[in-house]
Amino acid sequence: MFLRITNYIKNNSKELLVSFCLVYFSNDTLLFGTNQNKVFFWIHIIVLCLVLVFLFLKNKTIHNEYIPLLFVTILLNLLTIVINYDLSIKYLFELMMLFIGIFVSQSFSKEKFFNCFCFWIKTICLFSIGAFITALIFPSIINALPTITNKNGNIYHFALFTFIEPVGYSVLPRVYGIFREPGVFMIFIGMAMIFELLFKDKIQIKSFIIYVIAMLSIFSTAGYISLALILVLAFLKILLSKNIADKKRNIFAMLLVLVALGLFIAYFGFDRLNSFVFNKLRVENASSTSRFGSFAGNLRMFFENPIIGKGYSFAENNFTLYASYSGYSNAHNTNTFLKILSVHGIIYFAFITIAIFKFFSFSKNKLLSLMMFGIFILMLCNEDLIVNTIIYVIAIFGLANQRREYENSINKRSSLWQYS
Repeated sequence: MFLRITNYIKNNSKELLVSFCLVYFSNDTLLFGTNQNKVFFWIHIIVLCLVLVFLFLKNKTIHNEYIPLLFVTILLNLLTIVINYDLSIKYLFELMMLFIGIFVSQSFSKEKFFNCFCFWIKTICLFSIGAFITALIFPSIINALPTITNKNGNIYHFALFTFIEPVGYSVLPRVYGIFREPGVFMIFIGMAMIFELLFKDKIQIKSFIIYVIAMLSIFSTAGYISLALILVLAFLKILLSKNIADKKRNIFAMLLVLVALGLFIAYFGFDRLNSFVFNKLRVENASSTSRFGSFAGNLRMFFENPIIGKGYSFAENNFTLYASYSGYSNAHNTNTFLKILSVHGIIYFAFITIAIFKFFSFSKNKLLSLMMFGIFILMLCNEDLIVNTIIYVIAIFGLANQRREYENSINKRSSLWQYS
């Protein structure tokens, strides 16, 4: 086991290094994003700059296929900046993410990079599960761990690859992975599960059980809904498989996953979980207000300037006001896709959405592609990840894939012409 992991790290060192930096040093983590200590924010900026330099030195040039992408993206951003007179630093950050995405797409294969992404998410899940179990059995160990404080003054215990609330803070201990919110951790686990289904023919039994237990331990309403949808997706992929041996193996794998799910529910009790997790669907609270307010507020801003959007500064400074027009007071913007729409307008939004859809079209089955894309969209409607580099890497891999498919079809036609 240890030897196999060592060989994997050795054979995928560059992909693992870059994917680790993009995940661990993300602006959407507790340590580097919402940490009260501003020094960590600048560390995250420095690390991303170093990643960009590393990838630039590895590539030294931008392939011609990306030039139209750069031109269109920069032009749309400039129009948004000039027309809205918006000088937000986030446009530069977005440009840096765009270049990182381009260089990642040029440097690594889609399968290898996202397999390495899954490796790190699995590691985070294992640490989180360990912290969760420790909080249940030996809470004094959790209380002895070092702490950090976020911008809102909330304290979290830190254990290298996971954060956990102080014991007794909630009815049940909640793990955050390395992320600023359980909902963000949920999205990354969901992405890892979808990538496993997208790039691997066989369901990895151990991996899926780890993902499922980690998702359950977050106690996120959106996470439980996403998990149910992903499990339906997995069952559908199994049923569509033409390999009988793989089908039997995958059915056995999913049965083990369901057993793990059943044991978790049996241990904590359905009524207890229902009250703790799903009560927010029935009772008005800050979470539900922000989810519904994100739809109303972003759409209201979008309709005021549908072509090139309202810009970052306006969207972030006026979101609460626009959400309140629809009756959602004190809402927070938690919808990545609709925030792209309100900030950038319909052209940029369509550009990113089509790119992400093309990424999931890697699956040979159109129904599975559509379901993966739909679940991914639903997850991103739960949190604001508009400046998360992984989202841009996914989009650019999608556009690059589209271009390469076209070039491959041209090359095949040329070959047929030569031999005809």
